Amino acid sequence: MEKTAKEDLRKYYITPHFLSTLHGRARRWSEQFIKKQIAYFKETIPDYPEVNEILENELHRRILNTTKTLVRKSSPAELEKLKEKHENAPDLKQIIEVELEIRSGTSHLNDPSGET
Repeated sequence: MEKTAKEDLRKYYITPHFLSTLHGRARRWSEQFIKKQIAYFKETIPDYPEVNEILENELHRRILNTTKTLVRKSSPAELEKLKEKHENAPDLKQIIEVELEIRSGTSHLNDPSGET
């Protein structure tokens, strides 16, 4: 029996339009459903990481927004505890540090990238 080449799904199915539609729909899906979709796509189409990237980015966006909301409601002491808790999560840590700087009355924020 002759082996056939694996079809490139980007040609007809995983198109820029599909990815854009997926992005829009993922914003309306529940976190649980997104996680199920990620697991499903990792099994069924592992050669197309761009699909999972969209879903993982949506989950990350939600985590950042939740953290931002929590940080704004927290006291400075709670912020310090959160900062220690998220030591290994640079995005979350940066949100907390920026809030602490704003509350300290700084005239301008530090640019973490080092650019001026």
